[in-house]
Amino acid sequence: MATGSFLEIYLTLFGWLMYDNLWEILADTGLLYLPFLGLFISHVRKTMESMEGMDAASASQNRIEVALAFMLTVIVLAGAPFFDLAPASLDYTKPCTANTLSGGTTGTNYDAEFNAAGLGGAAARVPPWWYAVMAVSSGITAAAVDSIPCTNDYRMIRYKLNTDNIQDPKLKRELQEFATACYLPSRSDYLAKKPALPAGIPEDDTEWLGSQYFLNTEGNYYNDTAYRAPVEIQGFPYNAARDTECPVTAIPAWGRPYCSEWWANGAVGLRQKLLGEVEPAFLTQVQTVLPGWLGINAAEAENRTLRRLLDITESGRPNGQTFSGYGQNEGVGSWFGSLYNHGAAVIGTVATQITEYPKMYMVREAVVVVQAVVLMAIYMLLPFVLLFSGFAWDKMILMAVVIFAVKFWTFLWAVAYWLDNNLIEAVQPGWLAVFVHNDTTLSDDIIEFVVMGMYIGLPVIWTSLVSWAGMQIRGLADFSATNTARNAGQQGGQISKGGVQKGGKMASRMATKKMRSVPSRKITSRRHLIGNIPVRIKI
Repeated sequence: MATGSFLEIYLTLFGWLMYDNLWEILADTGLLYLPFLGLFISHVRKTMESMEGMDAASASQNRIEVALAFMLTVIVLAGAPFFDLAPASLDYTKPCTANTLSGGTTGTNYDAEFNAAGLGGAAARVPPWWYAVMAVSSGITAAAVDSIPCTNDYRMIRYKLNTDNIQDPKLKRELQEFATACYLPSRSDYLAKKPALPAGIPEDDTEWLGSQYFLNTEGNYYNDTAYRAPVEIQGFPYNAARDTECPVTAIPAWGRPYCSEWWANGAVGLRQKLLGEVEPAFLTQVQTVLPGWLGINAAEAENRTLRRLLDITESGRPNGQTFSGYGQNEGVGSWFGSLYNHGAAVIGTVATQITEYPKMYMVREAVVVVQAVVLMAIYMLLPFVLLFSGFAWDKMILMAVVIFAVKFWTFLWAVAYWLDNNLIEAVQPGWLAVFVHNDTTLSDDIIEFVVMGMYIGLPVIWTSLVSWAGMQIRGLADFSATNTARNAGQQGGQISKGGVQKGGKMASRMATKKMRSVPSRKITSRRHLIGNIPVRIKI
């Protein structure tokens, strides 16, 4: 059975485990029988108040029979647990991939955490009705999501580029040493000579530690006859031809590499160490998505990512730590001058840019968690819904509509995801500014405002519409059930009334027939006057 996220796998299982426990508690305490007692008391009271004698009693009996049939049907279909639900029977498939992972093998931290909590080998039991509702809802949602065209996750790339920073303190210190020994002297030399940059080298190439011009210019800057590390650097072996200042009698364990070696030499170079600070999955996306989108090669995509990583770390975003050393921060005056040139509207957007990128990504990731928690709450509280509704089958249908509506949120968010990334791609020139500038555009903020509204507003609108439709279905079901019971009662009353009337007519006919069978006798009378009063005397 498909789910909308890895978290939903385990929260669905937990919700139905709690359902089983609560159902058993209600059954053991006898609370499940209260609706039946209420049914009998209600109908007996109505019968006594009707003062219609036998007709009301017969109608009440038929209504009780019909109501009992509906209540028992609800208990069998939607109350009593029946089908087993194990973690392996729940799975999640990432959109636009064929990689379907089931509970216990998702490869996420949820596996270890929930297995430790006892959900790894647990199996819940689900009533037939709710099992069918979940299966149908999941199938419809999965098919709808699959119908949406695939797109690259530019929002995630943008979020990572604006929030990831260097975590390793040793690497930060080594970068400071590199900036002091290599970058700052090379940058000063470059500014003093002001040479023309070769074709294909962007104007801002010399403004970061991994400058291709500094690395590839023979005899200058980072290369052999230029600058070296002032101290031994771990990972770089001693080289007698290079490390000539070391005495022969006291050879050190490590050597002092040239700046080009220090930056680009295999696994021990700073470039590779910086790549190690990037999450592997994100690095793969950078290497595959950005080249096709921006028209650059994979190495250039990596360099832009590393440059952004250094900028974020140096500016202290988002955790307040700073990396200083190569002196290329934009001045306060020029920054405010840029704001002035963009106008008052952009001032507000730039002021909140640091929080907007994480906020938009946070909303996208949080809504999935909210959905999983809401479904868990619905599943585990269903026993009380059934009990308090008196096992009404219209409430059973209404809750089925609610479950479908919540599970269908996945499709609505997939639509918002698709629109978000395609709009970002449509305004690509403004988006590229995140690589090197603390800048933004109004179009970016409009996209974020609209998409954030979709992530929150679409589920609200959808759930409201479906709930209204569910209320109509509930009313129709209630009207149908009431009419069925009423018709049965009326039919029973009419049968009883007809039986009494037929019995009365039959008794009348029998009495008349008996009277006719008695022999007739002639009756005569005479009229006399008694005290001037006429009196008829029968003889």
